[in-house]
This record gives sequence, C-alpha cells and structure tokens, in this order.
Amino acid sequence: MKNAFADRAAPRIHLGRDQQERVRAVAERVFPTGTRLITLPGEAEFVLLASWKLGTDPMRPNKRSKTVRVGISAEAMEEYGRSAPDEREPADKRLESLLRKNLARLDPAHDAPLGTEPPVEKWHFGTVELNG
Repeated sequence: MKNAFADRAAPRIHLGRDQQERVRAVAERVFPTGTRLITLPGEAEFVLLASWKLGTDPMRPNKRSKTVRVGISAEAMEEYGRSAPDEREPADKRLESLLRKNLARLDPAHDAPLGTEPPVEKWHFGTVELNG
C-alpha cells in the first residue's frame, strides 16, 4: 500500500517580520562583528545562515568562516510566534545561550580551496531547546 503522505512536500513556515527580526537580533549579539546573516524563506524550518571573515590567512584576507546553518523547527517557531512578546524574552535568552555554546565549540577555520564553498556546520534547535 502506498503511503499517501510520502509524496507531500514538507510544510513551509511563514514567520512574521517581528519573529524573524527577534531571532536575527539574538544572532547578531552572538556571532562576531561583521557576520553575514541570511535567512532562507520557504524552508520547512526557520533557517539562518551565518559566516564571517576569518582574518587568519594573509594570502586570503577575505576568506570566510565555515557557514553555520542554524535551523529552528517549525513547531518551535510556531510556538514562539503564538507567545506574547514579553513571553518571548526567555526563549530569546535560551536561543542566545545555545548559540554561544555551539559557537564556543566551533572551529570556523577550514581548508576549502579558493573559489569553492566553505563547509557547512549545521545546528538544529527544536521546541524543547527554544521554548523550554
């Protein structure tokens, strides 16, 4: 018997501008100054990409870090979006703490040759991590 759900695309999440800006503001506090932050619309989860100039290779002064892909589950973002703005502060603090812990363990350097994409480091957070 064919699984009727197997052919369905993953649901796309739609976040309000306020939600995206709050998550982005948290990331801006954590990642190094000058980090390029990009949100990817239309994903099955909220996705934020982050990379920054390493400044460690004199032959490649513009060499960027590994790309950090932060994924937050649709369920976590929906619950975050349903909460009152003043109730989002604890979730913002949890997200900031998670990002700081992961960033502290990250070695952003890589050996990808010039002209190729740097490796991607994937971090995923769900409802329990974000909303407690």
